[in-house]
Amino acid sequence: GELIIIFPEGHSHAIPRLFPIKTGAARMALGSLARMGKAPQVIPVGITYTDQDKFRRSALLQFGQPIRIDGLPDGEDAQVAALTERLQQHMSELTVNAGSWEELDFAMRLAGFFEMRRAKTSLQHRFTAMQTLLDNQHRLQAQYPRQMQNIERRLYAFDRCCKTSGVEDYQLDIAYKPRVILKFIAIALSFAFIALPLALWGLLNSILPYIGLKIGLRKFNISKDQVDTARVLGSITLMSVFWTGQS
Repeated sequence: GELIIIFPEGHSHAIPRLFPIKTGAARMALGSLARMGKAPQVIPVGITYTDQDKFRRSALLQFGQPIRIDGLPDGEDAQVAALTERLQQHMSELTVNAGSWEELDFAMRLAGFFEMRRAKTSLQHRFTAMQTLLDNQHRLQAQYPRQMQNIERRLYAFDRCCKTSGVEDYQLDIAYKPRVILKFIAIALSFAFIALPLALWGLLNSILPYIGLKIGLRKFNISKDQVDTARVLGSITLMSVFWTGQS
């Protein structure tokens, strides 16, 4: 009546695809069936990260339908192999399977270029789009490798152009009416005349105690083992004094 969660690939990796599943999950399920006389529910789960290397990024957790344990061939080894194959198939449907991070990055940029310019989409919708794009990407790369290289080159050239200009994908579809332009001008002016002076004042009040701390560390003969402690205590003291004065 309880739940067991395992990662059936059998090891951790950073490749954005499902590795061949080990036979342990199938053996556990079949062993439970033989011992208890009742088949356990085997539920496949797929985890997809929007960006695995960045902190606080989103993750999509998808649960599939329970996998049938009946209708297997005779013989223990044959049953284990058949059930493992079912697990592999079901989990492949719940995961984005790219050949490399470069391939996944290209598909993500395609998704951003086409689908996500109109409205903010759910992770589920993005996952479906990614699977479709990757499937077609594999097919087109095999049939038209030169054209796909050209598309990839142009897409990343477009990316560089957007970054140089400070433009996001969604901004290309904005109707630049007078109200939108006036709102942008108001925000820009408020930043220039309010936020920027405050930021410069805050920067000045942070630089002065920072410089004072460096001078103080050089003036006092502090051993190497005490430098970090002196920095922390000195920063707390000087920053508090300057920020109190600024307030």
